Amino acid sequence: MKHQAIDQFGKNQATSQRTSRIILLGVLTVLLLTVIPLFYPVLRYPSLIKADSSESSSPPSLPSHPHDEDFIKVAENNYKCDIFSGEWVPNPEAPYYTNTTCWAIHEHQNCMKYGRPDSEFMKWKWKPDGCELPVFNPYQFLEIVRGKSLAFVGDSVGRNQMQSLICLLSRVEYPIDASYTSDENFKRWRYTSYNFTLATFWTPFLVKAREEDPNGPTHTGLFNLYLDEFDEKWTTQIEEFDYIVLSGGHWFYRPAMYYENHRLVGCRYCQVENITDLPMAYGYRKAFRTAFRAISGLKNFKGITFLRTFAPMHFENGEWNNGGNCVRRKPFKSSETVLEGDNLELYMTQVEEFRAAEREGRKKGLRFRLLDTTQAMLMRPDGHPSRYGHWPNENVTLGDVKITNPGKRCNIFRGKWIPHPKGPYYTNATCLLIFDQQNCMKFGRPDTEFLKWRWRPDQCELPLFDGARFLRLVRGKSMAFVGDSVGRNHVQSLLCLIASSVTYPMDVSYTNDTRFRRWFYKDYKFTVASYWSPHLVNEVNTYPTGPLYDRLVNLYLDEANDAWAKEIEGFDYVIISAGQWFFGPQIYYENNQIVGCYRCHMNNVRELPMFYGYRKAFRTAFRTLQSLPNFKGVTFLRTFSPAHFENGQWNTGGTCARTRLVTNGEMKLEGDFLEFYLTQMEELRRAEKEGRKRALKFRALDTTEAMVANTIELPIAGNTPLNSSKKFILPILILVLLATILRNSSLSPLHALEVSTNGTIPVHEENIPTPPLVSPGIATNDSRNASSEHQCNVFRGNWVPYNEGPYYTNETKCEIDDRQNCMKFGRPDTEFMKWRWKPDECELPLFDAVQFLEIVRGKTLAFVGDSVGRNQMQSLVCLLASAANPVDVSYVPDNKFRRWHYTAHNFTIVALWSPLLVKARDANPGGFSSNSLMNLYLDEADDAWAAHVENVDIVILSAGQWFFRPFMYYENGKLVGCNGCNKKNVTNLTHYYGYRMAFRTAFRTVLSLRNFKGLTFLRTFSPAHFENGDWNKGGNCVRTRPYNKQEATLDLYNLKFYLTQMEENTAAQREGIKRGLKFRLLDTTEAMMLRPDGHPSNYGHWPHENKTMADCVHWCLPGPIDTWKEFLLQMLKMEREKSTEEASEIA
Repeated sequence: MKHQAIDQFGKNQATSQRTSRIILLGVLTVLLLTVIPLFYPVLRYPSLIKADSSESSSPPSLPSHPHDEDFIKVAENNYKCDIFSGEWVPNPEAPYYTNTTCWAIHEHQNCMKYGRPDSEFMKWKWKPDGCELPVFNPYQFLEIVRGKSLAFVGDSVGRNQMQSLICLLSRVEYPIDASYTSDENFKRWRYTSYNFTLATFWTPFLVKAREEDPNGPTHTGLFNLYLDEFDEKWTTQIEEFDYIVLSGGHWFYRPAMYYENHRLVGCRYCQVENITDLPMAYGYRKAFRTAFRAISGLKNFKGITFLRTFAPMHFENGEWNNGGNCVRRKPFKSSETVLEGDNLELYMTQVEEFRAAEREGRKKGLRFRLLDTTQAMLMRPDGHPSRYGHWPNENVTLGDVKITNPGKRCNIFRGKWIPHPKGPYYTNATCLLIFDQQNCMKFGRPDTEFLKWRWRPDQCELPLFDGARFLRLVRGKSMAFVGDSVGRNHVQSLLCLIASSVTYPMDVSYTNDTRFRRWFYKDYKFTVASYWSPHLVNEVNTYPTGPLYDRLVNLYLDEANDAWAKEIEGFDYVIISAGQWFFGPQIYYENNQIVGCYRCHMNNVRELPMFYGYRKAFRTAFRTLQSLPNFKGVTFLRTFSPAHFENGQWNTGGTCARTRLVTNGEMKLEGDFLEFYLTQMEELRRAEKEGRKRALKFRALDTTEAMVANTIELPIAGNTPLNSSKKFILPILILVLLATILRNSSLSPLHALEVSTNGTIPVHEENIPTPPLVSPGIATNDSRNASSEHQCNVFRGNWVPYNEGPYYTNETKCEIDDRQNCMKFGRPDTEFMKWRWKPDECELPLFDAVQFLEIVRGKTLAFVGDSVGRNQMQSLVCLLASAANPVDVSYVPDNKFRRWHYTAHNFTIVALWSPLLVKARDANPGGFSSNSLMNLYLDEADDAWAAHVENVDIVILSAGQWFFRPFMYYENGKLVGCNGCNKKNVTNLTHYYGYRMAFRTAFRTVLSLRNFKGLTFLRTFSPAHFENGDWNKGGNCVRTRPYNKQEATLDLYNLKFYLTQMEENTAAQREGIKRGLKFRLLDTTEAMMLRPDGHPSNYGHWPHENKTMADCVHWCLPGPIDTWKEFLLQMLKMEREKSTEEASEIA
């Protein structure tokens, strides 16, 4: 947990800490100078006015500095340039001042005084992406603020920002101290020559606060925060000011009691019984809301309020109070770091509250502006004092206390295997603890190359395992491995690794059962234990004498297995894992009642997917750890390790006889293995959130990708079937990773060692590891390609500017639904129409209406799905309008079911509205509403489309957003479960269950149509882009340009929808081959994930209409959705070429 040290002039000055930075504050001030002139007409500046006031204290010598008349022309003229997004570039002429020329530098930020050896951190300047940011001009600044006053309101970083400004202005004039009080937290400085006043108001929480306990649960104090009450120390003083710079941040990490209306409503990590534990962001949001409300409520305030956004921290190698430091010497590039976790949440909270204040301010004529310094400071891990805020001999143990994420981090779980001739760490002759089942060399494995590989992360080096260092890290600790025999395999690997360089342990087991063992390293007082629990929960074998690996097991999914649960409360580290045993047949119990089964083949027992039991088992395991009153340890989830059987299953002759590794491109995580992995990660995220309430840490030991690619280290002889899934290299890798994580255990859960290539704020907060999107490449033969013909995946690429767009306008003779007619309803920007899709390795040809109509001559094309499918159909009709206009031949007046016929080409387009693909009806007595409960008959196709496609030549199938609503699921006419129904005695199944079954039924329906000979496209899931709230809670989508691939990622929900579609389409393809039917993928997901700017938002209706919900699901016409037809045309061309080739071969 990240707790921040108190400010320098807090209640106890003896515990003063360092929070501000020269670099940070200089940049903030430069940005402020650039922002302020935007609210003034172009100014002409007179010559330098020399200060002659007797009250003014001028610097010893003033450098000559002529005024540049066009100094801020970029900021004024290029107003569309986002000065807050960019990169740091070298600036040899910096810095603007030194510690010898400015007396205002506080000791704790005076890095050069205290011997910082490098000076390069001062020689960088901020370069916005689309313009130049002018160098700070103190003369110009003082002219702009002549006769004005500026207040910094917030914690000590705000005060330090003021000190930075004083130093920057010192080339012109020093101010006089005009403070009303001797309290250093509340200072005023006056520039007499310019009648300009600077002030700082120290209010670390922005609202009324009181220190309840100077020690508190984390020894950083416990505070009472009165979230709806103004802090009068600043709110009663600022009415006269012209500018207010508001900020707040790191104090909110501290434990706090939250009060509203004079009543305790909850707390942040107070560890007090019967008080609701609320997230840090709750107090942060309320504090800013109250602060903005205080400013808006001032009767005479006419000034401008700037919100200076959150500046993250850069601690590495430990937290602020646990040895963390910041010793980097150069900035990050935007591609080397990312805002995530708590930092992202605080940033987004600020921005959301700022937007709300901005809207309210307009009603009163007040101006609120954003001083968005977050990205710039995220990239400056080199700008902190670290340990250069005091003399080396001073007894100061804290690293520096501010600014940005733990620097550039490397995701050690993403990489590849590389040769390592020096391997292995040990042999079966040097370690006596290897089980026979994994002792490959003992039993004659002929090759040894599988021992000579090591894992190489993509962006760093993973240190070799060091047994001595490992033991030093865990001195006085205890570690438990909980799981199946692979967990026990890990323990043996650890013992061998340590024995190879240090020593063997003492066996201190309580039992002779080899499944439950304990070892003790006497010199290090370190205990290792192994607890065998293959299902993690209580189990009973129904056929104890049956086949070991295929017997029916009763699993009590809400009861943790006492074999481990009663033993681990005193352990410091718990490594939990489970996997292969869940493939066996199981009967599931909850509350001692049967709720279903997997592969039990029993009458009157509902068949559930094995992931149901897997999810519940991990959930129970994590809850058990959280419920142990004395457990204070760190829990690692070792992720699922796939098996590698080939030429059969484990019990039908399958083997794993490869002698080389596969590359990342040769094998991917899919099917059941992918589902296991995602299920684990979801439950870990849930446990992580709950764990924070008790200050418990949950970490991911994400070995899955590494072991997907490792097919060579499996025992292949002398083993029972499931033992062949146990690994030799796997435990070594895991221990190396574990040692690395232990050294970095202060980093946030799930992201402990993750590096991101994202240099801006990501779309989603849920940044858990996700496999890449995969889709088949398409052979292109376009004259604009670099090569004449190659496999180019047209679905992977980026959006590039295209000034010649769009293909059509809203005045073109075609039908555009008003709700997508963005230009009709006054959308002010047009740039969203001027982008086109550029695949990574080729050119995607422009849409050619004439060519399209020739390809589909004499055919029928049906769009089956929800209103996005209809959106797609209207796009096609508009695109074809340049070549031909159709005749409306619809059978019914309902716009959901339309038919358009192109007479000259005998081509028909059909729209068949079926948002759920299967039969559905309202389940609520009150009828249908936007979020009402519906009955879904998962094995019955919706006749609205199924009865009309048998003679169609091309079917484009799609569905998506409707599956987020609550459902009752029926199969064979019986209720099998629900999602979000909140009904007792009904099994709660996931969204994805209904989604999968609906597509499965849709594909099976197409396959079952006797006369259907057509081509079926699955158009993949199209993500929504709601920001600032959900679709029904004020969310909107107001961005005006695409993301690039580094700025966006699919969140878990969208990813699982996408992968579910992919899996069902693959299954349909296999079945289709038997019938001679073709199933193809129209994979639009990645392209549309990058287009948050393409939605109607609030431009699907007139402004005066009483509609409060923005549309961030459908797509403006014209707009990005037109690219889908470029994809479609390319795929139809490919199909035609294949058909021609096949015909010529037959001839």
